[in-house]
Amino acid sequence: MTMRTLTPTRFRSESYNPFRNRTDFEAGKVQELDGAGIWYHDTGGPGEVVVLLGGFTAGHFVFDFVREHMEDHRLITWEPRGLGPSFRPDDEKPHYSVDLWADDLRLLLSGIGVEKAHLWADGFGGFIALRFAAEHPEMVHSVITSTEVSATLQDRSKNWNIYSAIVNNLGTTGRGARLLAKWMDFETLPWFVSWESQNITDVLHLETVRATVGYGLLDADVRQDLNRIKAPTLLLLGDESPQAAMRQTGVHELHIGVENLEIEVIEGAHPSYGVVTHPLEFAQAARDFFRKHMEIV
Repeated sequence: MTMRTLTPTRFRSESYNPFRNRTDFEAGKVQELDGAGIWYHDTGGPGEVVVLLGGFTAGHFVFDFVREHMEDHRLITWEPRGLGPSFRPDDEKPHYSVDLWADDLRLLLSGIGVEKAHLWADGFGGFIALRFAAEHPEMVHSVITSTEVSATLQDRSKNWNIYSAIVNNLGTTGRGARLLAKWMDFETLPWFVSWESQNITDVLHLETVRATVGYGLLDADVRQDLNRIKAPTLLLLGDESPQAAMRQTGVHELHIGVENLEIEVIEGAHPSYGVVTHPLEFAQAARDFFRKHMEIV
């Protein structure tokens, strides 16, 4: 395991503008996949393809902070089915699953001509990345994830009852978005609530949340995929407490499952929003890892 002790990025003042590098939906495109339009953004950069898979609150916006440090790569971000401007089923009880999202990713990359890519996942995007790497090894150079692999390892139902209550009573815009952002309990960045509440407003939809609330941390389970992942995999973590301690079981699960695993810890970085609190350090770790494995076939 590697521990980096780099100087933390200093942008924690109230005057910092977290929207300065925001990749709005208007900058991307919608790719039709068997009748389901999936939104994506492609920088068209000169280097190897890196697919950035965000979580289900900040969405692709969480990676806006690292973009300026990754300009030598071609960066592709997306919003999965059900989120942002991507296709949303009009069923009364729409069906979503890791399998469905991973297959959407396969169709998207194939549709835009990407044969092979590095995957960098944050939050629930890690479940999709791991399932994708297990199912489609020929399309994956390497994988970076920061997610514990199964929430069935811990009882978090109370958290999701609160989350669901906020959404059902107040929705995912306005006051509902602000309360969800405050619920994240992120006090170190004075602008976090305004930034995250805008992400929630843009990414989340009431029907999707009702269909998926708690899914990633209560039901989704990709542990059976781990021993099928042959691509080099980096577990990239922040060590700031208290959430960091909750990840250790997940770290152990990944360690005993993935054949070619490395672990790197960014000192002082937030465990859930490390790419936000320490974008330079996370980007440097990612670039080093991708460079080491850029010739993997």
